[in-house]
Formats: sequence, structure tokens, C-alpha cells
Amino acid sequence: MRRTIGFGVVAALAIVATLGLPAAASGQASEVVGAAVPPPVPDATGGPDGFGYTFIDSNEPGGPTYSWVDITGTGTAITTLDDDLLLGPYPVGFSFPFYGTAYTDFYVSSNGWIGFEFGSGSSALTNQCPLPDPATVNNLIALMWDDLDPGDTADPVYYQTFATCPVGSGQCLVVEYFGFCHYPGGATCTNAGTWEAILYADGKILIQFQDPGAESGSGSTTGIEGPAATFPTYGLAFACNTGASLAANLAIRFELAGWTFTSADTTNSGARGDVVNYTLTITNNEATARTYDISHSGNVWATSHPATVGPVASGTSQNFTVAVTVPWTIGQCQSDAVTVSAADQAAPGSPKTIALTTSGPTASAFYDNGPLVTHPGGGSGGADASALQTALLLSTYGFGNQSSAGNRVADDFVVPAGQTWTLDQVVFYEYQTGSTTGTSTFTATNYQIWNGAPNGGGAVVWGDTTTNRLVSSAWSNIYRVLDTALTDTARPVMANICSGGAVLPAGTYWIDWQANGSLASGPWQPPISILGQTTTGDALQYTSTGWASLIDTGSNTVQGLPFRFQSCRPAADWGDAPSGYPTLAMANGAYHLVPVGAPGAILGALIDADDDGQPSAGATGDDGQGLDDEDGVVFTTPIVPGSTAGVQVTASGTTLLQAWVDFNLDGDWDDAGEQIFAGQPLAAGVNNLTFPVPASAVIGTAVARFRVSNEPVLGHSGGAPDGEVEDYVIATTPVELQTFVVE
Repeated sequence: MRRTIGFGVVAALAIVATLGLPAAASGQASEVVGAAVPPPVPDATGGPDGFGYTFIDSNEPGGPTYSWVDITGTGTAITTLDDDLLLGPYPVGFSFPFYGTAYTDFYVSSNGWIGFEFGSGSSALTNQCPLPDPATVNNLIALMWDDLDPGDTADPVYYQTFATCPVGSGQCLVVEYFGFCHYPGGATCTNAGTWEAILYADGKILIQFQDPGAESGSGSTTGIEGPAATFPTYGLAFACNTGASLAANLAIRFELAGWTFTSADTTNSGARGDVVNYTLTITNNEATARTYDISHSGNVWATSHPATVGPVASGTSQNFTVAVTVPWTIGQCQSDAVTVSAADQAAPGSPKTIALTTSGPTASAFYDNGPLVTHPGGGSGGADASALQTALLLSTYGFGNQSSAGNRVADDFVVPAGQTWTLDQVVFYEYQTGSTTGTSTFTATNYQIWNGAPNGGGAVVWGDTTTNRLVSSAWSNIYRVLDTALTDTARPVMANICSGGAVLPAGTYWIDWQANGSLASGPWQPPISILGQTTTGDALQYTSTGWASLIDTGSNTVQGLPFRFQSCRPAADWGDAPSGYPTLAMANGAYHLVPVGAPGAILGALIDADDDGQPSAGATGDDGQGLDDEDGVVFTTPIVPGSTAGVQVTASGTTLLQAWVDFNLDGDWDDAGEQIFAGQPLAAGVNNLTFPVPASAVIGTAVARFRVSNEPVLGHSGGAPDGEVEDYVIATTPVELQTFVVE
């Protein structure tokens, strides 16, 4: 067991990943050094590209329906294709629009693509991956672009134009590749399958696979690409060099939207008071210029944007900004969603929408079970690296906790005596080999907490093995790598934030968890990683044989697992008295909840929310964080021992005042005479008050705390449901001697 209270770097969930072994299957207990990196999973939807093309496959809602059009008995056969050969032109039969140009002829490649504007001759045998690619060839439709060889067996391509298409409506051209061979061809060739493209007069393209062949996309490209001069914006790849990306009865539709509405990003975050800007783009693919009305709905936080965009000329794009202001008075873990709508004034009944989600301050970590990063900034592009130290004979990248296989991992932690922990969020750090740092592939995480070891008589006190508690998943800026290859990028580690709710008194606990993702590899859980150490904890793993120690297969040493507990503190105003006074949350510092909307009566006119107390020597820590909201108290006379002092307190409404001054400078407000106001009523506006200064007050710098709330009894520490706290450092001065003239 390894425990680190604080804010250290942690990361990773998994089964085992180790050196020199074959690729780890998704149900294995570990991934080890030498495991192969699986290819990426193809997108089922994509685009738009720079011209406005999008794609969707038959597995998606709203996607095309697979409906094979067999033209082997009716179409024109092309039987003279040979290895790496391009033939044509052949008639389309109508004017086919493609990337802004209308074509009446097409060319057929023996390597699985059809194109325009080429002429007969040699055909590129090496598929481009991904599309678009600036290299020749361009301006094509790739059905299954691969190194194929139909010549030895005269594998045919058929084409046929229909006045009324058998699938869909209007005119269409069907081009069918029938029973093709991979290179080298011949009677015993590897089957490349049977597939077709249907080109519609309105510009739509439907690619269908009756038989995807032996490779099913593992070495081919499927997609579209515009002319070379349009790189890098005109082109879309459905999949390239991706195993199992193509399947029997799969249909993929490429089409050009009349106009598109896109955003560079749909999620962002900011600190309190920040203005978070989103750049949205309207691309007009209509024949004439258009103007678009912009509106928004569903938001709570202030949101602004132009009322209209345009006119946007045909074939061009125009950007505009949506600005979301993060309120000063929100708590941690809060976010706001706004739906932005754009409507073509020429057709206002069909608006397009984009949902934007803005997050405010993140949760505060209060427990970290151990580090994962071994080389801060030492990974690819300056990211952090978590190195598997093969020099120490360690060989396990990560341990499997795949829900699909029933695998789980577990580790222990201790809630110290006298404390109670509330787990608002739990963060696990996991990866799937072959993923990217963009959209996470994780789809689910469940966990449970035990009051003892799962294999030692413990019982579950919170959670279960079925509820998906995954809230968000994003790259943690960590790569899991070998110590001999620090810049490898095959294993980006995701920070998987899960919802909580457990309230745990002092004691020793175990947490066990499992995850699910969309890739074939893993999920994998990397262990705690510390330079020079082979044993990092006492974690467990559950597989089909039950619970057992989590052991690296190379060094035969037991590992610990990184995870983190976080709290989502509500919106609250905190104090900034110097260290030693009750200021921080861990010292039961004073705080006042900031209600949504009107905050109720406060000191002065300003208030903001803080994540915690901000102790500082001059009680100015809160002044420089967010709004300078220490604006409610002004001392109007010197603070002289044995005298009566004056203070001006400004309140935004009727409320009650509690105030303290540490007259004896002993670092607390607990001594007799140090509470100068107790439940003092305040009116809205300026209140001129007086208070006695004890004759025993020590000359020097004293610390004062002022709190307003509707609570009639309120101490100098702890929480309040409304109001505000302001701390001040003031000087106590000796009696000022005056000179009198006697006559």
C-alpha cells in the first residue's frame, strides 16, 4: 500500500502490459512489453471537410440502408484490367458534381478506386492513408484502394447507368468490382471481395460491400478526395489500414450538405470571471449568397454572439464568436450548456444547432494514492512520460480491468483518525493501446469500496459492479512508454473522472474498479511508477481465478495503483487571515455559501467564490484572487488600548454582524473581549459603529474578522448559508499624547 496525501501526479487503470510477448487480447490480465499496437477504429460518421462533404455508415441512426445492386448480368463489363492499370474514360451517363466540378466521364483503377480527369495508364498501387493526401493520385473515390491484381483471372468491373436508380431516387451510375484478387493474383489469390459505388446525379455517393474480402480493410483506404490543389481541406477517409473496418452488408454514404454549421471545439473551461470564446463556422455550399440568423437557448451563464452572420458568399465560409462568461459566484465542478442555433433566412424552418458546454473551476484533489509520471515533460511533444523501467526487469505496461472479461483491480487507502472523507469524485488513470489523445475511447467505469481486503473478509460499503459512474474522460498529458522509448505515443493515458457520493469515517478501505472502452486492446491500468523502485504497493487483481496480488511479470514484484479522490466544494466566499488562524478548509476555516442568483446581504458591494481560504500575512490573499471584494469595512479611528474605537461597516441589505479582533496577538480570537460584535443588526448601506478596546490590548499588528449572515449565532470559523467574510490586519497604537497650553 502506498499513500500520498496531497496533489501528486497519478495515473492509470488496466490488466498487465509487459515486454516481448504477443499482442494482448482484450480479456488478458496484462499488456506486456512487445505488445502490438492495434489499428484505430474507423469513424461511423465524419466531416464536413473543407468543401462540405460528410459521411455516415449503415450502422448509425440516420445512415443509409444496405441494398446491393447486382449489375453482373446487365452492366457493361471491363475485363481488361491488369496489375496497376487505369482505364477509361467511361461515360457516367449524366453530369456528376464532385468537389465543385461536373464530370461526364470516369476512370477505373485496378487497385480499387474510380476517378476523374486522369487518362488511361499506370495506377498507383500504394493506398494513401489517410485522405486527403497531396501525393498523386487525387480527385477520386476510393472503394477499397489497395494493391490488387485482377489481370491473371480477368476479374471484372461492371458499370451501368440508371435513369431511375434501384436504390434511392433519380439518375445514378453503379460501378461494381466483382470477385477481385489481392496482389499477386492468380487462381490461388487472396480474396479482396466484391463491392460497388453508386454515384447519384445530385452528387451523393454510396459505397457498399457485399464481401469485404480477407483483409476487411486492414490494408486499404475507403474515402473521397478532391483535386490536388485543394489539399489539405478537401477529402474524407472513412477508414484506412484498419482491420475489421469493412464488413459484409456495410453501406457508407458521402454527401454534400447545402450549408454546414461547425465549431472548432464544443467543450471548454475557464476560471471564475473568464470569458470563454468559441469559434463557430458557417460554410455556404448553396448556389447563392445566404444570411443566417443566430440564436441560443438553455443557458444560465451569460452568453453573447452576433444576431446574424452574412451574407456568406457561395462556396465560402464565415466565422463568428460565441462568448460565455464564467460567473464569479460558482462552485467547483459546475458547468453550463448552451445550444446555439443558425437558421438560413431563405429557409428558416430548418435550423442547425451546436451544443457548447463550458466548465468552471475543477474539483480539489485531497488524496493521491501514488505517482505515475516518471519523466515530467520527457514524453512526446513535451508531455509527461510514465516509463516502464526495463532496466530494473519490469515488464508490465498495465494490468487488465476489462469489464468485458470480468477483470478488476483493487488497492487500499486509509482515512486518518478524526477525519471523515466525502468522495465527490474518483479519478482513475487508464489507457487503451492504439488510441489517440483526442476523443477518449473509454465508455464506462464502475467501482466499489470495501471496509477490508476483497480477499480478506472485507465487505462492500459503497458502490457496485454495474453502475456506470464515468462522468468524463480526457487525455491526462501522460504517455505510458518504455524507458528506452520515452517519446512513444501508442499508449496515451486518460484521466477518467467518476461520480462519487461515499462518506467514509476513519478506517482502512479498499477500492476496486473495472472499465470498458471501444477499442480491442484493454482497458489497461498502469501501476504506480517511481524511478529506481520495483515494488510500489500491495494492490490486487481479480481474474477468472479470483483475487491475487498485482505482480509485474518481469521483476516478480507487487505493484500499487494510482488513483485520486476529489471534492467539489460549493460556491463559497472564504477568508484570508494569516496562517495559524482558521482560514483553510482543513482548519475549519470560515466560509459563506454564495447562492445562485442574488447572493443575499453581503459586506460592501462585491463578492466572489473561492475554492478555499487564502491565508496571507496582510490578509490580502482574497484581494488578488478573482474580484477584490474586501470592500465592506473601514476603521475610522486609531485602535488604542482602553479606548473606544470606530468602524464603518457597509452592508448590501439588512443582516447580522459578528466580528472579532485578536487584541492579545496570540493567533486566535478565543480570548475574553475579542468578539467585538455579536449578532449586531445592520441596515442596508453605511453603519457607523463603535467597540471597546481592552486596556490589555497588545501594541502591534492585530488580525480582525468580520462576518455577516442571517444566522443569529455564528462563530469565527466554519460555514454559513449566506453572507460574507472579510479579514483585515490592523494596527493597535499607544495612547496619543496631546499638548495643552495653560494660561
